[in-house]
Amino acid sequence: MPIAFDNIPGNIRVPFFYGEVRPGPQGFQQLSKLLLIHFQNDATDPEFPSSAVNDQPVEVFGNEDFLFGINSPLAQMVKIARRNAPFQSIVGLPITHSATPAAATGTVTVTPGAAPRSASSNLYINGQRMPFTILAGDTETMIASKIQSAVEANASTPVNATAAAGVVTLTANVKGAWGNQITLKMNLAPDEDPLFSTLATIVPMAGGAGIPDITLALANCADTPYDFIATGFDDSANIALLEDFLSDIDGRWGPYSQLYGHGFWGRDTTFAALQTEGNLHNSQHMTFLGQYHYVTPPYLRVAAYGAISAEHLQTFPEGSSPLQTIPLIGVIGPVLKGDRPSIATRQSLYYDGVSMDRFDDLTGECQVDRTLTTYQHNQWGSPDITFLDINTPLQVMYGLRRFKADMTQIFGRVALADSNPYNVSNIVTPDDIRKQMCHTYTKLVKDGAFQGAEIFQQYLQVEHDQNDPSRVNASLPLWCVNQLRILAVAAIVYLQNPSLQVDTAPLAA
Repeated sequence: MPIAFDNIPGNIRVPFFYGEVRPGPQGFQQLSKLLLIHFQNDATDPEFPSSAVNDQPVEVFGNEDFLFGINSPLAQMVKIARRNAPFQSIVGLPITHSATPAAATGTVTVTPGAAPRSASSNLYINGQRMPFTILAGDTETMIASKIQSAVEANASTPVNATAAAGVVTLTANVKGAWGNQITLKMNLAPDEDPLFSTLATIVPMAGGAGIPDITLALANCADTPYDFIATGFDDSANIALLEDFLSDIDGRWGPYSQLYGHGFWGRDTTFAALQTEGNLHNSQHMTFLGQYHYVTPPYLRVAAYGAISAEHLQTFPEGSSPLQTIPLIGVIGPVLKGDRPSIATRQSLYYDGVSMDRFDDLTGECQVDRTLTTYQHNQWGSPDITFLDINTPLQVMYGLRRFKADMTQIFGRVALADSNPYNVSNIVTPDDIRKQMCHTYTKLVKDGAFQGAEIFQQYLQVEHDQNDPSRVNASLPLWCVNQLRILAVAAIVYLQNPSLQVDTAPLAA
């Protein structure tokens, strides 16, 4: 069998030794990036300016405060993502503001009069504790000033505070509708002194206006693969842009891009509104995270969720396992247990493409329950569970990348013939390709991503194209490993030892 060379010609006459170095087939490893999308501080911010360029992705190496500004929403997303996936590769994508945006505001109004006693108190912004002390005899103006000082002492809070006549006005440090998600709470810990809640009233953040356009930012992602994309924006226009960005037709899942990826976005609203929103979407490459009255706003929860998914779903066999019961570090759910989604509520929303959490009854820890895609029906409108859970498209992503890696390493520069009776080294046949595909699939079965190597070999189709002599077509029957999500048990109750045989034959006459 003749040996083929890439660079050493066959007609060289100058003696003696010539060594050609080229890589052989290597093991496959998937290195996934997490892309986080939101606003950064303005570059002219007097306290915490940003240095990153809007609409351009930038790698984050623990320098998110320098890149995006200490208290910016994007820096906050990076921080909570890092808590959930300490070694994950994270990229931030700061977005240009819309024209004439307005900042969201909220207030804490202290009741006029002197405080009847002293108490240690806390205001919580997005679950971050802002401690201050109320002394007996403090007036509403004095208490408001203490609240302002507590907020301003925390450099990472997403709001600025001003106090006047017993009213503390909290203003989002970055303008836009996103600021309406910021939460203001009192008395989150069960052992906190209730005095503050009897002296003050909170008006939630509202009035934020301005929705950006992420078209340019997504275009600037170019051909860099981002396997997990979490956006802090929840408006229909930008969600549609992200869905198109990840589409099977001309998006990242298209045959010409082969970049793949999965998107996450969330919203805090009533269960009925979540149901309505979920039914407006049908993409196997998007996950809609629903929540109701959480202390942690959606833009931070999606960052934590994206990080958890990247941490667990990029390598196999872990990528075939469900995410259920994994804690979302730094995510605080509803204050009232009655606001947590019941089993019946979750069951209903899981038929509407909405992913929900569960909560430890004793600690209140927020945990992943079931992570779905928004895919609910096929192109004919018929219900379809093929891509119901997030694992399936990510298994397919991993499998296609492994097939591509093997095929390009082995057959990247060869000649094609229907047969090769003399085993010429740089000639391959459709049957050679078929055998290698079976070998690759077996490796994927060993990885725990797919199952049924024998079934694959039986139903795999590889054929020389009838119209293009330089083309080979293949049909891959991918059988994904499933997740154990439901364990149904029938409990049979006996009142005496079930092994006893009861003689029910009639008595003799």
